[in-house]
Amino acid sequence: MDQATLEKLAFFDVIDLVAGQAQSPLGVDRVRSLRPAFEVETVRAEHELAVEAMRALDEGRPVSFNGAADLRAALTHAARPGTHLPAEELWAIAVTIRVAHQVRRLLSDARRELPALFAIADPISAPGPLAAAIESAIAPPAELLDDASSELKKIRRSRIDLERKIRDELERIVRNLGAQGHLQDSLHTLREGRFVVPVRAASRRQVRGIVHDRSASGETYFIEPARLVELGNRLRDLDAREREEILRILRLLTDRVRSEVAALLDDLERIARLDEIFARGRFGRTHACIRPAVESALGPLRIVAGRHPILERSLGREQVVPLDLELAGDSGVLMVTGPNAGGKTVALKTAGLLSLLAQSGIPVPAGEGTALPVWRHIGSDIGDGQSLEANLSTFSAHVANLARICAEAGPGSLVLLDELGTGTDPDEGAALGASVVEHLAGAGARVLATTHLGQLKLLAANDAGVENAAMEFSERELAPTYRLRQGIPGHSYGIEIARRLGLPATVIEDAEQRRGRAEVDLAAITCELEARLRDAEEREAEAERLLARARRTFAEAQSALEQAESREADLRGDLAAKVDALAREARRELERSVQDVREAGADREAIKRGRAAIEELRNRHSGKTGPRRGNAPRPAAAAAARTTRRPLQVGDQVRAPELGFQGTIESLKGDRARIRKGTISLEVDLRGLEPADAPTRGKGGWQRAEQEDASCLPERRLDLRGQRAEDAAEALDRFLDASILAGFETLEIVHGKGTGALRRCIGELLTADPRVAGSRLGGWNEGGAGVTIATLRRGGGRKG
Repeated sequence: MDQATLEKLAFFDVIDLVAGQAQSPLGVDRVRSLRPAFEVETVRAEHELAVEAMRALDEGRPVSFNGAADLRAALTHAARPGTHLPAEELWAIAVTIRVAHQVRRLLSDARRELPALFAIADPISAPGPLAAAIESAIAPPAELLDDASSELKKIRRSRIDLERKIRDELERIVRNLGAQGHLQDSLHTLREGRFVVPVRAASRRQVRGIVHDRSASGETYFIEPARLVELGNRLRDLDAREREEILRILRLLTDRVRSEVAALLDDLERIARLDEIFARGRFGRTHACIRPAVESALGPLRIVAGRHPILERSLGREQVVPLDLELAGDSGVLMVTGPNAGGKTVALKTAGLLSLLAQSGIPVPAGEGTALPVWRHIGSDIGDGQSLEANLSTFSAHVANLARICAEAGPGSLVLLDELGTGTDPDEGAALGASVVEHLAGAGARVLATTHLGQLKLLAANDAGVENAAMEFSERELAPTYRLRQGIPGHSYGIEIARRLGLPATVIEDAEQRRGRAEVDLAAITCELEARLRDAEEREAEAERLLARARRTFAEAQSALEQAESREADLRGDLAAKVDALAREARRELERSVQDVREAGADREAIKRGRAAIEELRNRHSGKTGPRRGNAPRPAAAAAARTTRRPLQVGDQVRAPELGFQGTIESLKGDRARIRKGTISLEVDLRGLEPADAPTRGKGGWQRAEQEDASCLPERRLDLRGQRAEDAAEALDRFLDASILAGFETLEIVHGKGTGALRRCIGELLTADPRVAGSRLGGWNEGGAGVTIATLRRGGGRKG
C-alpha cells in the first residue's frame, strides 16, 4: 500500500483513534506501526486476538497496562558494564515488572477463554526478585530509602544529629549577635550549603567567620560563624559519603538489571504487543465494530451497514448513513453515479478504509455479514492532485495516477477511482475512462469508480462485468439521502437543483433544450427506475414490519402456552405431593389405630377393615384434582348455626375441627374450654368448638369424625417468627397438642435468629413441658439457630 493511498483514505487518522485507546507508551508506538498485512491466515489470526480482547473487556477482566514505561533506552544503557541507572529509571523498571506480572497472571487465569492472548503473555518473565530489590531500596519517584543499606542509614543518622547540633549552636550565636545589634535579621539561612547569619555591613569585623555572600545593596553580609566552620566541614563530608553510598547502591541495582536485560526487553515487547491488541479491542467496543469475514483476494467484497470512523467522530454515529455495498460474482466493476455532494466519494473512501482496517487486524465499524478480501494492492485516484511545483494540472495529475495504477493493478487489486473522466472534454474523458476501466477489469482488478458522465453509465449495458449503482436523491426534498442503490444508474439532478435554487426559468428551459435527447431519455428512465425501486422498497419494508409483528404475536402466544403448561405441571406436581402426604399421614393414623385396637383386644377382621378404609381414602384422594366443595361448611351457614345453637356446657360432646379432635367438655373458663378424650385432654378456644355426636368409643383410644377431611391434619412445622412471647407460648401449646394427636415424633419450631429472646423462650417452654422428650437447635441443613427441633414423648405425656 503506497503512502499516498493510506493518507487519502484517512488510514493514519483512524490509527490515531486506535492509539488513543492504548494505555502505555509502548502500546501507542506499537499501534502507530500497524500496517495492512497481505496473508489471509495472518489477518485472521490478528482478528482472533482482537476478538479475544473485546471478549475480555465485555466480561470485565481488568487487564491494565497503566504504569508500563518505555525502558528500551534505559536497558540498552544498563547493558554496558560499569554504568548505573538513575533512581527514577530503576523505579520505572520495578513498576513495569509489576505490571507485566499482573498481566501474565490475569491472562493465565483466563487461559481457557483467551488462549491466543495467553500464548503471548505466558513467556513473560517479570523477575519479581529484581522488582523487590529495587522497591526495598527506592521510594517513588526517585528517593533512596534509609534502609537501602546499613551504611546509608548510619550516614543519614549522623547527618541528622550533626544538623541538630549545628542548629542549636547557630541559635545561640544568633541570640548573642542579635543582642549586640550586629544582625540585620534574627533568621539564619544557607549559602552554598553552609549555615550563615545576616550581619550588618558596619558589624562585619566584629563577627569572626567566613563571608559567603553579600546583598545587592551591600548592607548585609552573609557570614558563617567561625564556631560553625568545623561543624560545616563535617556536614560536607557526610554529604559526600552519602553520595558515594547512593552511587554504590545504584550500581549494585544496575548490575542486577544487567543480568535481566534480555528477559526484560522481551517482556517489554510482549507488553507492547498486548497493549496494542487491547487498544484494537477497545476501539472495536467504542465504535460498535465487528470481526469481518476475511476472504482471499478473489472472494466477494460485501459491506453491511459500514460506517466511516472519522465521519462518526465529526457527525455522531446517529447522523451517519451506513453503507451497503457488494461486489461479487461476475461483477468486477461498480460504477457509482449520483448528484454532487451525494456521498459518492465517502462511499468510495469507506470501502477502501474498511479494507485497510481489516487487513491491519482492526475490527471494522460495520454489521454482521461483512466480508472483506485481503487485497494484494489498493490503488486510488482521489482528489485533484494538482501540483504547482511538479507543473501538474488537475487532469495531468489524474492521468499520472491512472498510469501508475494501470501498471501496478492485477488479480487481487482494489482500485478506487473518484470522478473518473473529469478534468478534460467530457467526450474524451468518458472514452478515456471507459478504456481505463476495461483495462483494469481485464487485468483482474476490482474497480469502484464514481462519475457524472452519462456515457460511462452505459458500460453496464454492454459489459456483464460492470454494474451500475446510484447515490439516492430525494426529488421531493431535492436533497441527497446518502444511501447507495445498486443495479441502477444515478442521475446528477443538476438542472433540478438549479431550478430549486432560483436560477431563472428561461435559463433552465434553455439548458434542458441544450441537453442531448438521449441523455434526457436516460435521465427520465433513471428517475422512473428510482421511483419504482423506492416504491418496491417501501412495500418490502411494510411486509417485513407485518411479518415481524406476526412473528412477535406468535412468539408471545407460544410463550403464554408454555407458561400455562408449566403452571399446570407445577399444580399437578403439588397436588400429587399433597396426595402422597395425605396417604402417608393416613397410613400412620392406621398404624396408631391398629395399635389401639390391639391393646383393646380387637380381632384381625376389625384391623383389616380399618386398613381397607384407609386404602379407600388414599385411592379416593389420588383420583381427585381438588378438595370436595362439600367438605367445608359455607361461611354464612356456619355463622347462622352459631347464632341459633344453645351455648355449650360442661358434658357436651364437641369437635375441634382445626385439631381433628373430638371429646367431652370437662370444664369452662371464660372463652377457653378443656375437652377430654380418654387419657388425653386439651385446652382450646371455646369459639373453635362445634357440637358433635358422641364418638364411637374404643378402650383408651379416640377417633376422628367421619366427616373430617384429610386436609385437617396438622403440619409438623410451626412458624412463630415476629410473635410476642405470650402469643408464641399459646400457639406452641396448641401445636404440641395437635402434634401428639397426629402421632408426630419430631417437630420443627421456627423462631428466627434475631436477638435470641424468642428462641430462649421456646427452649424454656419445651424443657419444662412433660410432653417433650428433648429439643435441639437445627443443623446447617435444617435452618440453623433459627429453628428448634423437638422430640415428643411416646404416649404424649401428660399436661396439667
